[in-house]
Amino acid sequence: MGFARNPVSVHAVGWAEDQGRRNEMEDGFVFVDQFGGRDTSAFFAVYDGHGGRQVVDFVTRELHENLLKELRKTSSAADALLQAFQVTDEEMVRRNIMSS
Repeated sequence: MGFARNPVSVHAVGWAEDQGRRNEMEDGFVFVDQFGGRDTSAFFAVYDGHGGRQVVDFVTRELHENLLKELRKTSSAADALLQAFQVTDEEMVRRNIMSS
């Protein structure tokens, strides 16, 4: 369990994790306060991992960064999100990150 101290973009945010019966936690989450440098923006994501950490670790590091890059190219949040997923997926394939 945890929480962000003094977030700017939201009043409060917290999280809890439950590993279940697996040998390691395979899920991941991201909270980015002031996403894109904007006081009123935040990025929240929960990633459901299956069979290991490799993909979850990559996506928790890269997807929100790719989304930010794509949002700077278009006014359509839907298009930016779609393109961010595509770019992230292509980079995982390029790096041979094929299992999670």
